[in-house]
Amino acid sequence: MSGGGGMRGVLTAAIARGAPTYNSGNVAGCYEIYRATAQQLLESGAAQGVVRETLREAMMTAGRSADADKAAWAMRRAFDSILAMKPSTQSSVTAPSSKASSKAWTIVDFMHGLSPAHRWEPMNDSVMGGVSTSALSHSETKQAALFKGRVQTANNGGFASVRSANMAWGADGARGLRIWVNGDNRQYKMCVKTDDKINSVTYQHDFFVPASSINTDWTQIDLPFDEFTATWRAQIVADAPRLIGSNIRQLGFMLSKFADTGGVVGGFQPGEFSLYVSKVLAYK
Repeated sequence: MSGGGGMRGVLTAAIARGAPTYNSGNVAGCYEIYRATAQQLLESGAAQGVVRETLREAMMTAGRSADADKAAWAMRRAFDSILAMKPSTQSSVTAPSSKASSKAWTIVDFMHGLSPAHRWEPMNDSVMGGVSTSALSHSETKQAALFKGRVQTANNGGFASVRSANMAWGADGARGLRIWVNGDNRQYKMCVKTDDKINSVTYQHDFFVPASSINTDWTQIDLPFDEFTATWRAQIVADAPRLIGSNIRQLGFMLSKFADTGGVVGGFQPGEFSLYVSKVLAYK
């Protein structure tokens, strides 16, 4: 088995077998299909980086449960999360370096605090009647920014986000953004705007962060500009200009029930969330 396409095919085939097994009432059989598939991917080495961590976390969660239904859903949510990922480079690393390489440079460093110049502020579904909440603060323990809150789907809501002030970010000549994150087994979005308007197109890129509890357990994720999706109010804007680093005016982080492709995130669960971000870099 090789490549993301092969692994995606294995996961899709497992769901195609597991879902009807579950629906027929054989919940334990469904779980066994999912468990065996995850074990195969782990043992063969096909699952690497964040995918490997996602499968391992799901198997541990399922293994601790005496309820076959909960175990099956733990595996299914992990499969759905992996299938929703883009083929960006994602790998687990020990700790974010304080130095940038010659091909990458830091544009936001949260290790020592939040810069007053960036003026991060929440933008939640309350603008459309929702009740989700969020805020960005600094964690001395993690030496990182903490995007934390509670996302709820009441009143047709389902997203929470923070965004920076409008300014130049020094990403000229870059082909993407690189983030160092530590999180809670959820799928988030990196959000970028290229103008100073309040109600305009936002470029989004989904990324998944495995659950982490150790200060040195970080995940590096590369987000190529050509994989960002232009959206407006959760709808794809097909004719939007291509995202270019020199045009970036605003950065943001979001947790949403909607994927950047417009559909609902597989296995999305409302509730509390915590995402740590050490730094944001631009890379060539």
